[in-house]
Amino acid sequence: MSEPIDILEDRLLHDEPGLLEVLLVDHSTQKNIFWATDSYLAEGEGYGWHDCITVSAITGKYGSIIMPRALKSRDEQQRRSRQMAEVFTPAWLVKKMNDVIDEEGSHAQDGQKDEFEPWQRYVLTMELEITCGEAPFLTSRYDSVTAEPIPVEERVGLLDRKLQRVNKFAIDAEWTRWALLALANVYGYEWQGDNLLLAREALLATFVEYHEHRFGCRPASETIRKAAEIIAWNVWQMDGLKAVVPASCHDEKRVDAGLFETIETITPCPGCAKDDVLAHNGQRCRLRRWLPSATDIPDYFECNYTDFITKKYKTYHKTKRLMRFDFVVGNPPFNELTEGTSDKTLYDKFMDEAYKVSSKVLLITPGRFLFNAGKTPKAWNEKMLADRHLKVLEYYPKSDTVFTDTDITGGVVITFHNLTQDYGAIGVFTNHAELNSIYKKVASEISDKSLANIFYVQNKFKLDVLFKDYPQYKKILGSEGRERRLTASILYQLDFFKEERASQDDICIIGLINNKRVKRYLDIKYLDLENTNLYKWKVLVPKSNGSGALGEVESTQLIGEPIIVEPLTGYTQSFLGIGAFETEEEAQAAYKYVVSKFARTMLGVLKITQDNPPEKWKYVPLQDFSSSSDIDWSQSIQSIDSQLYDKYGLSEEERNFIETHVKEMN
Repeated sequence: MSEPIDILEDRLLHDEPGLLEVLLVDHSTQKNIFWATDSYLAEGEGYGWHDCITVSAITGKYGSIIMPRALKSRDEQQRRSRQMAEVFTPAWLVKKMNDVIDEEGSHAQDGQKDEFEPWQRYVLTMELEITCGEAPFLTSRYDSVTAEPIPVEERVGLLDRKLQRVNKFAIDAEWTRWALLALANVYGYEWQGDNLLLAREALLATFVEYHEHRFGCRPASETIRKAAEIIAWNVWQMDGLKAVVPASCHDEKRVDAGLFETIETITPCPGCAKDDVLAHNGQRCRLRRWLPSATDIPDYFECNYTDFITKKYKTYHKTKRLMRFDFVVGNPPFNELTEGTSDKTLYDKFMDEAYKVSSKVLLITPGRFLFNAGKTPKAWNEKMLADRHLKVLEYYPKSDTVFTDTDITGGVVITFHNLTQDYGAIGVFTNHAELNSIYKKVASEISDKSLANIFYVQNKFKLDVLFKDYPQYKKILGSEGRERRLTASILYQLDFFKEERASQDDICIIGLINNKRVKRYLDIKYLDLENTNLYKWKVLVPKSNGSGALGEVESTQLIGEPIIVEPLTGYTQSFLGIGAFETEEEAQAAYKYVVSKFARTMLGVLKITQDNPPEKWKYVPLQDFSSSSDIDWSQSIQSIDSQLYDKYGLSEEERNFIETHVKEMN
């Protein structure tokens, strides 16, 4: 009979003696896999982070301790999402991504000639799921999000697809040979021991279920055991960024005899110190590469995972075998939760490491890097946008379309990296064909004439004058009294700001208190007057607002729409100033432009989060705001939009796109 979704370890122990021991082996350490999570500490001794998982720890009265994520309590799911970056992939998305692998694989087989038939070559394709969790990309016995079981004939995992071909094409006498080869050519690594065991059990259950589907009975015990041995080698415990057993890197101690006393020298792991995946001193991970044989049992040779990174050839039976995976797929961890600081991104590092072991890599990750935004390094973002082997297959601006109850600012994206193809650099990414065509028309005429060029940041203090009159402020201003900027919180941090103008030397400062726009006053002598637009007319826009959705307007009400500001008015870090205009008329023209649908469309090319810095306005073209402009700024905003559409030669479709996707501002 087919296994339930939650494969019971007690049942394995009873039905197949010795099988659970095989599934718990770690071939890298020659011990058992270990928990690598604190989720089970409450169970007492033997359930610590570094403790090996034993048969007795998961059977008997502990027989239900390990279960799929979808069956765990909601609190536990959320805790693991926060602490271990677990975001599981729904079955419909697995299908979409694995379909791409099938399509690309069929192209790779075109014209290929060897002793194998097309279905056999498909079975022998080596595929790796990185950070596999419960291995949804390898086997789809159930939806890992909803826990709904999936019938054998409807499954979409990579192993499922191989076994479906074995069931369809292999003769009875060769079923075991090709089914074991199918199992031998799917790989996965995972950090946490409980997930790893779930993945191993699911792969074994899948193997058994396809035998039942073909023959109406379970395979022989010796065949099941051989399948379990293959799985224990192919699905292993690893820190995917270091290619070693998790937390196995260590400091090296050396003790030398000195003249009067011994000298102890501690050297950190060179791989950790240099961020070099090949230099870590932790336990290197071992696996097997399996090959077709004349018998049911595949041939094999052993290797390190790092051999796939260095792409060393391994000689087996006088034949050189290139160390590579044909495809890598997965949903890598997005961020690393760090106490006391903002989260560090992880997905960019996993993408880089995945590209080292295969020429074809298909991943779903946060999409902020496509807009050169987020916490990933700018240099890395630019590298990805310039990579001619990378293409976007699907972009989801709202992450909960893919991952239920998960808010990922900037959305998520499926990318395909293929070293054998030149797709052309992404350059500037937009999620709409119409927006892309608008961008190309407008960008060609921008050159260095961007609205971003006339942005001014917040005003700054003249600290020597300020501290002379208010020495106590040194303790309040950051960086040991060196913070010159009028920060977002400055209006309520310093008590010398006044609610009313007290003298002719006082000037107005606009900022936020409790997320509401307010005016406060201070003596102009405390401000640095260089490189500012303090004496000019300008337009203020919020430094942060909205969600990043194209054409949104509702959330701007929190801190106010753009406003026209007269001379001798400054502002805090909560705002950005556009322009240093001589006349109010020019400022009014700039205001109309900023709130126009056209300008906000061009802002939407790069702005996909709340952040609204000057660089996001890079593709909003600068205009002449004087009376001699080619745009009649005295007209209504609707008329100004029409003039701008004409100026940049927008088609009817492009105009309709803007009108239907960008809301009017009051």
